Amino acid sequence: MNGLVAILSRDPAVLALGPAALGPVCGLEENRAGRSILGSAFLGVCGETAFRDLTVVEPGPDGPQHTLAAAVSGEIVNAAALRRELSLEPVDAFPARLALAAYERWGAGLFTHLEGVYCLVIRDFREDLTLAGVDPRGIGSLFAARVGDDVWLATEAKVFRRDPRFVTRMGDDSFAQMLTLGYLPSGGSLFAGVTGLPLGFHFEVRGKEIARVRHADDRDLCGGVLRGPAYLDHLEETITAIVAEAFAGEGVVFPLTGGLDSRLLAAALPADARPQSFTFGGPDDDDVRGGRSIAAARGLEYRRFELSSDYLATCAVMTVRISEGRLNPAANITGCLMENVSDKHDFVSGQGGEFGRRFMKAVNLLPDRQLLLASRDAFVDLAVRRHYHPVLDLDELHALLGADGEAFYAAGREVERRAFAATEGLHNVDRLDLHGPELEFWESRPQLLFNRVWVGVRAPFHTQRWVAAVLAGAPSERIDDLARLRLIRRLDARIAAVPWALTHLSLPASEPVLLGLRQAARLRPATGRLPQWLRASAGAVGARVKARLYSHGEQRELWIRTGAHDYLAKVLLSPRCLERGLFREQGVRRLLDEQLAGAERSHGLGQLLNVELWQRQVVDGDRDRPRAEEEA
Repeated sequence: MNGLVAILSRDPAVLALGPAALGPVCGLEENRAGRSILGSAFLGVCGETAFRDLTVVEPGPDGPQHTLAAAVSGEIVNAAALRRELSLEPVDAFPARLALAAYERWGAGLFTHLEGVYCLVIRDFREDLTLAGVDPRGIGSLFAARVGDDVWLATEAKVFRRDPRFVTRMGDDSFAQMLTLGYLPSGGSLFAGVTGLPLGFHFEVRGKEIARVRHADDRDLCGGVLRGPAYLDHLEETITAIVAEAFAGEGVVFPLTGGLDSRLLAAALPADARPQSFTFGGPDDDDVRGGRSIAAARGLEYRRFELSSDYLATCAVMTVRISEGRLNPAANITGCLMENVSDKHDFVSGQGGEFGRRFMKAVNLLPDRQLLLASRDAFVDLAVRRHYHPVLDLDELHALLGADGEAFYAAGREVERRAFAATEGLHNVDRLDLHGPELEFWESRPQLLFNRVWVGVRAPFHTQRWVAAVLAGAPSERIDDLARLRLIRRLDARIAAVPWALTHLSLPASEPVLLGLRQAARLRPATGRLPQWLRASAGAVGARVKARLYSHGEQRELWIRTGAHDYLAKVLLSPRCLERGLFREQGVRRLLDEQLAGAERSHGLGQLLNVELWQRQVVDGDRDRPRAEEEA
């Protein structure tokens, strides 16, 4: 995915900033960036194919005045189907031309028709309207800022610093969210004064006014009733079509783990598809064992990429430079390791298909009966208690921030509370399914913001078609992933026979185990209450079953502890970091000591590293590396 910049101004000096702003978006040289200045608007797209992705439509022989212009960064994967639907010639299949045709047919509704991973800006000179948005699942990022009397739009907020009037500082709310939630809700940025896009929204700019307008709402997709074979038929038809699009063409790479998402994509692969598959990790990791076995069952080329012990010291600065703080360097095990496959063109992601799974994850692989049966009033409180796991707990936040720690903790809980409350009136399964989209956070989203040293992304599960297909099932069908287990068995028995990472059993063996556990969880005496001795016994048995079935072999914490501890300490305890006054030294030392002693603290330390490296690059003006006095 390349980068995009748009400047709306009537000042020629401001518009002239546009071409120079394109380079920093993706680290491209200016002469490799497409650009166009159209009266009061500059539109530009980075990348080798930029010029064809920048389209201007003129009204005809009666006048040279432009009426419509579009810039598109990224890929529209259903371009062929849209071209047929819109009666376009093959030459009009380029993303920007396709976007213009979709705009003329559907207006702002185009965002629900164009699938893929992209950002786009359309300038309608007839209406003095600028429309800007991203793909339906919000994988792409787009930011807006008012700078004086002008409006800037870009895929990376740091570009706004090209305008000398822009004030560079970190937003207080963003800082709090990074340390509690570990991400920025609603497509936010660490920059103060910058607006992001929540899922289902786009920007509409008229004059100086920037409005966020909703064009789609996942809540409208709920209420499905499909069950059994009818539900499986619908899922099979949908995933088969999406996977065929995602794996089309040469130069496709496919990361494989033992989980259900990548397993389902492998099972749905077209017979003639031969993507290169790979896994990041050590030879004994469950993900590697599962990925290798699935690749062998499907006859795919497979590679394993070792996790580098000096990853943080060599790649953390680049990670933050790419993501502007949206991605945790310590948790980002792919990061710049994507250079291993930079000769490929497209990366097909298996993450993000988790609708219906949160009940299973909540309590020993079983549906959470309390959440299932909770009343409207009880649901939010219970859901927040079960699902709000702050990056840094209250005690750690207090050690790091002093009195502010309690306010930060409360702010994170309130974000979760609002997200759950927004789904009031839906079935409780739907409410948990939509919790992530309401926060506009997907686990895979930051990992899919690739720059020029990474390959492009295709994300089958991040499509409206897949989300709609999953939500078309009755809530009971989505719990425990049983429908997906059966779908994999239906699509490819060879892959279904490979032991599943979650249970270490094959899918045919996993299904009766999960069904048996579910039935046991439903047992209730006539009084509706289990005796204390039975509850205690059930809890002990459940713990033993979970320990036996789920012993994940990922060594990420050990990897970070042994390979990154010195780098983390050097950066986070440096005078440069501590003099900012954001963190207390004793709080930082506590996290580092606990990590070295064996506690899992990489996520929290990663957020501190995010914040400090962002300050160095954005506020201090560092370019690519830490200053010499802090290097090893």
